[in-house]
Amino acid sequence: MLAGDHLKSASDLHLPLVAVGLFYRMGYTSQRIGPAGEQLAHDIENDPRFLPLELVKGEGSNALTIELPLPGRQLTIQAWRARVGRVHLYLLDSNRPENRPEDRDITRNLYGGNEETRLLQEIVLGRGGKQLLKRLGIRPSVFHMNEGHAAFLTLERVGQLAHEEGLTFDEAREFVRATTIFTTHTPVPAGHDRFSEDLMRRYFSDAANWVGVPWERFMALGQANDERGAFNMTYLALNFASFANGVSEMHGVASRKLLRPMWPGLLESEVPIAAIVNGVHLSSWTSREIARTLGVSERPIEPEDFAHALTNRQLLALRATKRELRRHLMGEMRSRLSRSFVVRGDSPALLAKLLDGLEEDALWIGFARRFAPYKRATLLFQDPARLARLLSDPARPVRIVFAGKAHPSDGHGKDLVKHVFELTRQPDFQGKVFFLEDYDVNLARALVQGVDVWLNTPIRWLEASGTSGMKAAANGTLNLSIGDGWWPEAFDGENGWQIGGSEYKEQALLDQFDASQLYSTFEEEVIPLYFERDSEGVPTRWLERMQRCLASVPLRFNTDRMVRDYYDKAYAGLSAAFGELLRNKRAKLKLLVQENQRIRKGFGEIHILSAHVGELSSLHVGDPVEVRVEVNLGTLKPDDVRVELVLGHAAGELELTGRVAVPLAFVQTPSTNVHVFEGVRAMDRSGSFSYGIRVRAATEREYAGSLRDLVLWA
Repeated sequence: MLAGDHLKSASDLHLPLVAVGLFYRMGYTSQRIGPAGEQLAHDIENDPRFLPLELVKGEGSNALTIELPLPGRQLTIQAWRARVGRVHLYLLDSNRPENRPEDRDITRNLYGGNEETRLLQEIVLGRGGKQLLKRLGIRPSVFHMNEGHAAFLTLERVGQLAHEEGLTFDEAREFVRATTIFTTHTPVPAGHDRFSEDLMRRYFSDAANWVGVPWERFMALGQANDERGAFNMTYLALNFASFANGVSEMHGVASRKLLRPMWPGLLESEVPIAAIVNGVHLSSWTSREIARTLGVSERPIEPEDFAHALTNRQLLALRATKRELRRHLMGEMRSRLSRSFVVRGDSPALLAKLLDGLEEDALWIGFARRFAPYKRATLLFQDPARLARLLSDPARPVRIVFAGKAHPSDGHGKDLVKHVFELTRQPDFQGKVFFLEDYDVNLARALVQGVDVWLNTPIRWLEASGTSGMKAAANGTLNLSIGDGWWPEAFDGENGWQIGGSEYKEQALLDQFDASQLYSTFEEEVIPLYFERDSEGVPTRWLERMQRCLASVPLRFNTDRMVRDYYDKAYAGLSAAFGELLRNKRAKLKLLVQENQRIRKGFGEIHILSAHVGELSSLHVGDPVEVRVEVNLGTLKPDDVRVELVLGHAAGELELTGRVAVPLAFVQTPSTNVHVFEGVRAMDRSGSFSYGIRVRAATEREYAGSLRDLVLWA
């Protein structure tokens, strides 16, 4: 969904973007719930003849094909093209008759197969995708990798530059690096693909021929400093990207902590992972009814359409619109529940009780997302008796609807699906809590538009961003969320609710704390506010909060803003680098490589001879701190390095809070092997400080970002 929204906004903004992915013949998985509540997966074939796709053709009417060498055979790939407005999306497909049956299934399922299947999919995407663009005559100036899945494209680019344009490996690597951006979408180690060396040898034993480096150096491209063992696709991506980002401010912090092994000499807060928060394509997710209420009828909706305050008449129209969307959701639920009960051979009497609970006037709470354990779908059931009381007030009816699939290989996630399904059948929750199977885009749209509250309860720091709540907010649905992912950047105290923030380390205690906050928020704030009416029966204060939500969230959390951020922070600059480094027979590229090699070689010869720092145990505002450092730079020059005093308050071994890096000036060379750097810092705050003294490569020079790992601490 996020990738599709990215392409739609790129089209809306006239951005010259081309996209490459895989054509999964059987998609993800179609979900059915069995008689015992177990999740059953069914494949449903995506037949391209009935999809808005066209086969990419070569000469004549034959499919254009790409040949990839695999151990003992060739893999033939074709491609399908989808036209997403002005943007073309190419989907690679291994389902060709000349391929082995197991090779035809490489692109069969998203998340299908084993580790080897995953590796093959990423070879098809990275190597095959780059070869397809070349065959089509498309020469992008910037490549954007989403996750490490596409990272093999960097090696394919290096190989093509070396063999077709005569670049050395180091020249090709610097050029690829200067024109590549990498976005990580997961804050946990398990979300970053790793492949064993044995498996890598099976498929990349010829790397020396086409990549241009011996095996040890090849493996090091997918490893952090001095690391041995598995080949990490995220590390490969970072080794070839000059801009990297997470997908929310919190995710940026989490990613800097997780990926610090790539830059062990930096403090966590200095790790070069930026943050560009995700968004949604408003025209795709805002209902036509809401758009009309905002005064938009014929044209596509734009972020600025949400910025205007609504009149009283529009607020009343907004209320009527939500009731209309609620009726649509009730119809969708009635249809899906009835169909699933018949297919399952389930009790008609129980179905009747469930359908009786579909009250349009109730407060409806939606929870729909992947049933990954960290998302805590069952947090609301921590205290079943308290939840039952919350749902049983006939004067203030409350309903909860769940939807979502567990990963086919995630046994814990499947158990959560089963548990929620079983709870919907218990007497206290029949007709009050619902589970809708086979969560898909149509159900997602009905839910985010039709419910009143969108619930999000992940374990804090484990949600990279999340976008379903943004879709809900674009329809006047209020978010109630743990302060994680995108929500801390959006929540302003009046446009929804935020819970969590406990420092409990033990998960069971954290669950208790968050659940208690969740119940209290519903009991004391959400439910009373929803059922509060003025003298004319209008929920004025609820409508005001909806208006605040509409005015504050979609204006920023949309993919038009997101794509502009990518353009401003990465695409534009990297595109300029593409031309600069190729100009004048690549003179700038060759000089860059020579300089970087000189500095990297010379940096290993540096020795910090002595350091003298003033008293730091008890400082007051205005107190000067004098620093003098003597360094043997070996073959390097003072301009090649930056010598710094780093001040702050200790926050563990890897971080300083309130960090300040004080540059020291080169003052003299008293002897051949001694360079003196000095500086004075007038303190702007009082207290006791920790410090470090370091020498690092001068990375502020143009294209010198690949030297960030060169740091020597005294």
